[in-house]
Amino acid sequence: MPWRPAICFLLLTLAANLAHGACAPIRVGYINHERPPYYMGNGSAVADPPGASIDLITEIAASVGCPVALVRLPQLRIRAALAGGELDMAPFETNEGDTASIAFPLDKNGKLERANSVQVVTVVFVRADDAQAAALDTAQFFQHHLMGTIHGAPYVPALRAAGIRVDDGAIDAARNIEKLRLKRIDGFAVALSAPDDMDAFVAARFGSAIVRLPKPLRSANVWLAANPAYYRAHREQVDAMWRWLGSQGSSRFGGLIKKYTKEQ
Repeated sequence: MPWRPAICFLLLTLAANLAHGACAPIRVGYINHERPPYYMGNGSAVADPPGASIDLITEIAASVGCPVALVRLPQLRIRAALAGGELDMAPFETNEGDTASIAFPLDKNGKLERANSVQVVTVVFVRADDAQAAALDTAQFFQHHLMGTIHGAPYVPALRAAGIRVDDGAIDAARNIEKLRLKRIDGFAVALSAPDDMDAFVAARFGSAIVRLPKPLRSANVWLAANPAYYRAHREQVDAMWRWLGSQGSSRFGGLIKKYTKEQ
C-alpha cells in the first residue's frame, strides 16, 4: 500500500531521534567503604540499598533522564579517576585549586557556585568521659589528644593546619569509633550533612559510651563534580543537574537521610 513507505520512514526517523537523545549511563564514582547513612557497605560491590548520597545522585541524574553506573573506589583514587576520565562525575569537597582539572558549577566571576552544592559540617564523637573537657575548646583539646578520621578524608589537611593531631589510618566510621572505644584515639571527626545524621548509627552500636560534641568543628561544601571532557560533551545536562542540586538537593537529601537513620 502507498502509505506503508511513509509510515516506515516516520518510524525509522522516530527511532533515530530517540537513539540520538538517549542518555548513556553516567559513570559516578564514590568511596568503597561504609559511611552511614551516606554510603553503605564496603568494597567494590554496590550495596542494596546503597546509601542516601547515592540515592540522591541517582535522582539528580534521573531529573535529566539519565541512568547511573556506580563505581566504588578508594577515597584517594577518586580525584585522579575523575580528572583522567575514568569517571564522569563524583561527589567532591574541594577548593578553588581543583577547578583547573575538574569541572564544577562556577559563578559569573569563575568562583565555585556554593548555591549548587550541599553544605556539610564536621562533627566530633568522643568517649562520654571526655565530652565535657573536649567541648570547652575542641581544637585546643585535640592539640594534646589524638583525633581519628576516615583515611583520605578531604578535611584532614585543614585539621592538621589548625594544629590538631590526626590519625587517619582507619578506612571507615565503624573502625574509627571502635578505636575510640578502645582508647587508641580520643575523638573521631566526620563530615555530615546535618550534625545528628550518625547519632542513630553510633547509639545502635556503642550505646551511651560514645557521644557527639554539640558544636561542629568546621563547615564545608560538597559538589557533584564532572570530568571536563564529559562536561563539554554534555554541558546542558550537567548544568541542569547542578541546578537541580541547588534548588531541590538539600531538602530531598534530608528526606533520604531520615529513611536510612530510621532503619538503624
